[in-house]
Amino acid sequence: MQTLSSDMTAWIDAQQSEMIKHVCALAEINSHTLNTKGICDVAKLVTEFAAVLNPDLTETIEMPAAPNVDDLGNVIENPIAPALKFTKRPNAPIQVLLMIHMDTVYPIDHPFQSLNWIDDNTLNGPGVLDAKGGIITMLTALQAFEQSPHASELGYTIIFNTDEEIGSPSSVNMIKEHAKDVHLALVYEPAMPNGDIVSTRKGSGNFAITVQGQAAHAGRDFFKGKNALNAVASLTQELNKITNADSGTTCNIGYIHGGGPVNVVPDKAVLKFNIRLFDADAQVSIYQQLKALTEELDQTEGYGAQLHGSFYNPPKVLTPALSQLMEHIQLLSKDLGMDIQYQPSGGVCDGNKIASVGTPVIDTLGPRGNYMHNPNEFVLVDSLPQRTKITAALLSAYASGQLPIPGH
Repeated sequence: MQTLSSDMTAWIDAQQSEMIKHVCALAEINSHTLNTKGICDVAKLVTEFAAVLNPDLTETIEMPAAPNVDDLGNVIENPIAPALKFTKRPNAPIQVLLMIHMDTVYPIDHPFQSLNWIDDNTLNGPGVLDAKGGIITMLTALQAFEQSPHASELGYTIIFNTDEEIGSPSSVNMIKEHAKDVHLALVYEPAMPNGDIVSTRKGSGNFAITVQGQAAHAGRDFFKGKNALNAVASLTQELNKITNADSGTTCNIGYIHGGGPVNVVPDKAVLKFNIRLFDADAQVSIYQQLKALTEELDQTEGYGAQLHGSFYNPPKVLTPALSQLMEHIQLLSKDLGMDIQYQPSGGVCDGNKIASVGTPVIDTLGPRGNYMHNPNEFVLVDSLPQRTKITAALLSAYASGQLPIPGH
């Protein structure tokens, strides 16, 4: 099945230099999740790059603050930069949601801030893979699709959120609302290093338990104290029982803070942990278990405890519509000379949230590379036009009627 003409394929190939230029321009701006100015600067560039699509509507969407528990157990509300939204042909019979995030994991004071060419095909830099390469892949694919004679049959909404690297706590409701009204969704997280695409994903939740005990002199009044660190140590033993290798459920104790001078019984402690699992029903029972553990400690004389967090990413499971979408991408990729395979992942992304409302979604349509969230992060620049062709071919196939809409 040929959905891209030879002229269109050649046009996409010819965009590689421009795509690299745009990826570099984005990556040169620090856009850590909490660097709202940097993200707004990225948004200005993205708006410039998207202008060629002649969108019917361009919007910024204000985001609520994102809560975070600090080392003293206080809930801090961190400001989150506005999301960016473009709408094209909202009344077309076929509607698609395309999205990717503008934020990165590297703080503004992180030493990894510059670009470096490893070789002619390997560009090292902050966010070049996750996910500024994905931004440019998506926009270039849409630019190619706009040249299709069938473009009028398909409309789309593009969303760039700004808090994905902390789990999208501020944008989750916006994502779900926009995902409800489309036929399918495409997300531009990086491909697996070998080019494979993620099929199913575990669900995930980030949690914190804050513990308040009673301080006392460790020599004179030891037995009057209530040791918050001891309480946290006991909690970790209970939480570790959640991990089950057979079911794939994991509980990772990621952070503990508390205590001070060793001659003082510590009265404050904070425990942070992550839980991942394939079973959506188990999320409910495990959350009840977390509440029970916290309430038991909170009702213990001399102690107070509070649970924070939630399962912000439900599992992404295989559905008939998702299977059909996967088959379509595999078929079109083969015609383009690419052997795309699928594999499950324990990682999570905004694709989990989209899938939770029943919309079929593929969420690793970005370029190839490796070492994201690491100063060795790199993108293989020849994969930029390669991955662009997949999206352009897919949208063209749906708009022309060569392939049926998944689930319809």
